Amino acid sequence: WYQRRVRAPILIPLVNTIYEECEGHLWKPGHDRITPAVFEQYHRDRELVVAEMDGEIVGCVRMGRMVGYREVAMLVVRTDQRGKRIGSQLMEYISDSAREDGCTRLEIELLYPRHQADKWKSSVRGWYERLGFVWDRDEDFGKYFPGFVELLALECNFIVMKKPL
Repeated sequence: WYQRRVRAPILIPLVNTIYEECEGHLWKPGHDRITPAVFEQYHRDRELVVAEMDGEIVGCVRMGRMVGYREVAMLVVRTDQRGKRIGSQLMEYISDSAREDGCTRLEIELLYPRHQADKWKSSVRGWYERLGFVWDRDEDFGKYFPGFVELLALECNFIVMKKPL
């Protein structure tokens, strides 16, 4: 688990494929979770943490640096590597790194459909709760991300979850 320079052609397809599998139903066709420009920004800011096994990238997470806390986003683990605690270990790495930097909490925003239950999102929320995250508040996706509302296939909100360190 480390931060290093990763070429965009390796990581961008991994992130976009996993997001398409897990929340593609929330977005209109053709939406990518990460673009080359966003990838370069995250890399420049040293916000990407990569998991590698046997020389292959098997997962990653974005660790946004905020004042006093870290924002966790874009956690993905390759489908064939799930169940091996890779996601949990990435989160442990981020928690340790955030503590070392003097942060007091982690935060995550979890997108979910406003008017219907979503089995996958409920499962993801439960996973974060098992890691110690607690619900903080619900927010209107459109209020905070107005430029992305037109890309949604469904009306969505997001849950802000926090984990004290």
